Amino acid sequence: MNQKNVQIKALVSDFCKKHLDSAYLKLCEKVYDDLLKKDKSIFFRGKEEIWAASLIWSVGGTNFFGDKSFQPYATQADICNFFGANTSTVGQKSRKIKDMLDINIWNSKYRLPGSELGSFLDSLIMTDDGIIMPRDMLKDDEIIEEETVEEEEASQEYYLLIFKPIKKVSLAHFYQLEYTLKKQLEKNEHFIKSGITEKGILKFVFFGWWDAVEKIQHQIEHTDFTISDIYFAESAEDLDEVSL
Repeated sequence: MNQKNVQIKALVSDFCKKHLDSAYLKLCEKVYDDLLKKDKSIFFRGKEEIWAASLIWSVGGTNFFGDKSFQPYATQADICNFFGANTSTVGQKSRKIKDMLDINIWNSKYRLPGSELGSFLDSLIMTDDGIIMPRDMLKDDEIIEEETVEEEEASQEYYLLIFKPIKKVSLAHFYQLEYTLKKQLEKNEHFIKSGITEKGILKFVFFGWWDAVEKIQHQIEHTDFTISDIYFAESAEDLDEVSL
């Protein structure tokens, strides 16, 4: 996970702890994780505050926390004011998040646990004509249950990680970093190549899982380096075309 992703997650956590509760925090973290599973580079463009506000609103709006009859309560304006974000921009990104993950009032996957409203919604069904009615009004053979779609398993890919020194470091520090990175790879993951560029950055290419990227990020948190960019592709050759 790169530094920008870490910052977005921290901003979401900060808001939830100050204005919501642990249930909302857990649900927001699930949305955050599911977004990265769908698109590892989703947070690369856009400000951290915008993404944090949009993620929270995509969860909160769907769970009606903008309604004063619900607790905790917060409006979209409250969220945007907290992050100094534009309501229009947050609304657009929130819709994008909902579309990506199919977040809506009918999807119990992104609903607060123990929600009385959720129990009521589950008692309803939509007919082929688009009419919403109580389930018990239909005969069993008239109810068409939604098919359960299994999530696609994550697959291994080729990753290019770009490391920049936070301060001036010796060549030995680069070699030590390279050794540390290799140690984070599992048996079924493979180091491809690495190298120090003329600009003084380390390029590290490996074949493996996204989990390895997160492990590496955690491992270097207290070193003299930071991950500035992450690229991934179906082949190592595709990564050779990345210009820095």
